[in-house]
Amino acid sequence: VLREELIRAYLSILLIDAERLLSVTEVVSEQKQVVHNRVKTFRKLVEDYFLEWRSVSEYAAKLNLTSKTLTQFIKKNTGLTPIEHINNRVLIEGKRLLMNTDLSVKEISFSLSFDDPAYFGRFFKRHEKTTPQLFRQHMRKKYHNK
Repeated sequence: VLREELIRAYLSILLIDAERLLSVTEVVSEQKQVVHNRVKTFRKLVEDYFLEWRSVSEYAAKLNLTSKTLTQFIKKNTGLTPIEHINNRVLIEGKRLLMNTDLSVKEISFSLSFDDPAYFGRFFKRHEKTTPQLFRQHMRKKYHNK
């Protein structure tokens, strides 16, 4: 009888520990889902507004966060800062337009909401280590044989 009671006590302890572990796992899963959803929301905002909003503060305001909090959160969870995400999206669009249209660099710069085509050129060169014109020539030669 004592042995059965001892076994029941051990089983009870095991069940309690299992419930605790399950509870902790559920909380961690919920936290991961919250993080995933916030990152996804930020990325969706970048996709929707990269032509209009270039400052972190505009995205932070939309997410009801401070710029500092948004920067820390996005950097921690993606490895990139919000401004890097924004700039990367602008660069992707710039490259797409350079490769697939005959728009001038000036027209592309204005379509990307740059007030000054020279600034777009500097922005592009800083990130891509080449000018928009040379990028276009290289890509067309490589992919379009133009």
